[in-house]
Amino acid sequence: MIKNLSEEKSNMIASALAQIPQKVLWRYTGKKPKTLGANTRLYKWIPQNDLLGHPKTRAFITHCGTNGIYEAIYHGVPMVGIPMFGDQHDNLARMKAKGAAVEVDLQRMTSADLLNALKAVINNTSYKENAMKLSRIHHDQPVKPLDRAVFWVEFVMRHKGAKHLRPASHDLNWFQYHSLDVIGFLLACVATVAFLVTKCCLFCCWKFGKPTTLCEIMGKADMWLFRSYWDFEFPQPYLPNTEFVGGLHCKPAKPLPKELEEFVQSSGKDGVVVFTLGSMIKNLSEEKSNMIASALAQIPQKVLWRYTGKKPETLGANTRLYKWIPQNDLLGHPKTRAFITHCGTNGIYEAIYHGVPMVGIPMFGDQHDNVARMKAKGAAVDVDLERMTSENLLNALKAVINNPFYKENAMKLSRIHHDQPVKPLDRAVFWVEFVMRHKGAKHLRPAFYDLTWFQHHSLDVIGFLLACVATVTFLVTKCCLFFCWKFSKTEKKKKRE
Repeated sequence: MIKNLSEEKSNMIASALAQIPQKVLWRYTGKKPKTLGANTRLYKWIPQNDLLGHPKTRAFITHCGTNGIYEAIYHGVPMVGIPMFGDQHDNLARMKAKGAAVEVDLQRMTSADLLNALKAVINNTSYKENAMKLSRIHHDQPVKPLDRAVFWVEFVMRHKGAKHLRPASHDLNWFQYHSLDVIGFLLACVATVAFLVTKCCLFCCWKFGKPTTLCEIMGKADMWLFRSYWDFEFPQPYLPNTEFVGGLHCKPAKPLPKELEEFVQSSGKDGVVVFTLGSMIKNLSEEKSNMIASALAQIPQKVLWRYTGKKPETLGANTRLYKWIPQNDLLGHPKTRAFITHCGTNGIYEAIYHGVPMVGIPMFGDQHDNVARMKAKGAAVDVDLERMTSENLLNALKAVINNPFYKENAMKLSRIHHDQPVKPLDRAVFWVEFVMRHKGAKHLRPAFYDLTWFQHHSLDVIGFLLACVATVTFLVTKCCLFFCWKFSKTEKKKKRE
């Protein structure tokens, strides 16, 4: 099948063959390789079986065709396989698994690869031993393969077939062949048992009572109050029993304590940066703390950092550490230029309320989603805490502070947040009192809460439509087959006439 190799591959193979002490007989019809060694001879044809059976043959380099593989097994010769297509890869994999061959990939092959494979097969006795073991197994048969083949051909001829040996699977429908009828019956049994067990369990629960699940409690809710609003959310449809009350905790900034005010005012025109990672993160690793402190020390702004760990060695003169800071009041201060945050919902909404751009360092929960929304709205830059370097944080801070794009977008979100007909807190209070006044809000409750799970997901509708499609497909197929049969019958009749 392979008449010619590329000149490059031929030279590569010849170079490897020239480095072994054995003589090489190479069946090859292409141009003579330049690197051909004195130990190698080229032939347009060779008596392969006779050579493999010669006692001096040490190895067989083959493309792993079935004929060559079996001749090597017959004579117990270990192989170096160079498979190319078809069943050759599978054949070689079997020989490798039996320890009688080594594989070389033709596309990636180098002289060193082929040389190493040859040395392994020739010098490592395990390959020869395994090849001889396969040879002994092959020869140890009660009837020779050729005699067996002749016998069965004649057997079929004598008995006009071998129906008694024909598997019944050939006469089954496709759904019977794949046991779909059996599987369907077993599934029906399982479904019936599951249904009965469920009914029994439900009866016991009804009779003796059972704790209400969280899903059931959520399903009974008359009104949903979400701590979100369109300054934070992306446009989406929502149900009538849903109200957005994001930022209900936000309020105007109060005057800062004297010490903080003096520090903030000392920043001059550069302003300040507020930095807090929330109450959930109490301590950062010493390495991370020093990395952050190093970045903060390189900006002209003053920094107020809420931090409870060991004082970083790289802390700059512009940075002060506090165990607690009045976050809302600082974000509302006119000198605040940026907010470094872990992107908790409270902090995000306080920054939106006061129009402060953010550098987000999300860690877990909804924080990654929160910073993604702020990035999409152009009011934040995110930094990955695990991969963060001083340079990353410094670049993010410079972008947020010096690029007016972020401040403008933060102020735009702030204006949207403040431009509401009713304040979020008042809206939340109204709807809580509304539900209390009317003893619920059934008129706002979506009907899907009262549907079964398969109705909720429209599985009954989908099932009906699929049944319709299957029926139409079946009828069309049957009609087409009928017309094809009718047409072919007519054609045959005409030909006979």
